[in-house]
Amino acid sequence: MIRILSCAVALLLVLASAPSASASRCGGSETKGEPVHGVTVCELARWDQTRVGTRVRIHAEYFTDFHHGAFLSDPRCPSDSLQIGIDAMNADNSVADLDMAIGQNRKFYIGHKFKVDVTGVFEWNKGKIINAELPPDRQLRIPPHGEISLLKVWSFEQPKR
Repeated sequence: MIRILSCAVALLLVLASAPSASASRCGGSETKGEPVHGVTVCELARWDQTRVGTRVRIHAEYFTDFHHGAFLSDPRCPSDSLQIGIDAMNADNSVADLDMAIGQNRKFYIGHKFKVDVTGVFEWNKGKIINAELPPDRQLRIPPHGEISLLKVWSFEQPKR
């Protein structure tokens, strides 16, 4: 609560002295006046290239196997998942905190879905061929799909000590 109040006071002082400053100094998710859309993984799984660059806030389940990547899912649409791409260039320190917590507690996080509340940017992955050296009928093709580059982690489930 004290951090929120001090951040709000600092933000007001910054805005009063320099009107063009952004809210990102206090870890805000909206910079440059860009709106953040609250969406579900179920909705994002149906988005296409026309939504690239849209900032979104998602309450979801995070899972990783430390091999194929990290994903967001939603129990309301169990067949859909959204890959987490490379962290956004202007990501908040909270994204690095999540990465470090997961790295230090691999046994807890591997194969375990846990709740997260994150803000990110919708991106488009053009797809790829994993084993291009094989004949076309034996190649593994990953189709084009949407993914999220994380900007801020508002909360995440941590291992019980």
